[in-house]
Amino acid sequence: MKRHSRWFLCAVLLTAALLLWGCWGGGTKKEQTAEEFLAQMETALSSLDANKIADLFAFPILLDPVLPGQDELKFERQHFVRMIQGALTAAKEGGAVFEVKFVEPKYQEKSDSAVVETQVYMKVKIDEDTAHNVFVAFVNDLIDVFMELYEEVLKEILKEFFDEIPDDFTEIAEQLWDALMAGESVEWPVEKEITEEVFFELTKVNGKWKLSSEVDVELPLTALFRR
Repeated sequence: MKRHSRWFLCAVLLTAALLLWGCWGGGTKKEQTAEEFLAQMETALSSLDANKIADLFAFPILLDPVLPGQDELKFERQHFVRMIQGALTAAKEGGAVFEVKFVEPKYQEKSDSAVVETQVYMKVKIDEDTAHNVFVAFVNDLIDVFMELYEEVLKEILKEFFDEIPDDFTEIAEQLWDALMAGESVEWPVEKEITEEVFFELTKVNGKWKLSSEVDVELPLTALFRR
């Protein structure tokens, strides 16, 4: 499945399977509807739980190559969870709030794919210390995963931000945070409500809907840092 880099890497940043589907009828197996998936998605995103957010995706996630002649970048579920878990834990420990609600969704369902067009309402609340901790944790974990899988790609990305790449991941994260905050003053704590029109595609895997390809719905991590 092809995902946008903006969505995945900023991903970005921050999502429950409603008690492992217990709310929808015990142990009987049935095909999940798109409406049920959106309910799962609302709960998962609002939970700030990395594993519940990962349950929303079809893996592996493939990204466009960064270097000439390179194959697509491939990320499995465990890589995605590692990228966002520390940041989401910092958000929860700091009392950050991220609530999601889909309003008047419209569905076009086929047997193994669906298109969803809907308004999404997001409520975000976070203080400065928590935002800092979330950002630093996310950058650290993102770099850690890239160093393991795609070290040369990571170096090319960091060259856009640093004349000389620091050896310490935390130093990189702190410098990026300072640059992010230097652009304009921010009134803390940040409290805002966002409503947007969104359109995304789903694919069915073993009777369950998953997010696929051209998704333009924000993770908590990206919404927390929107200006």
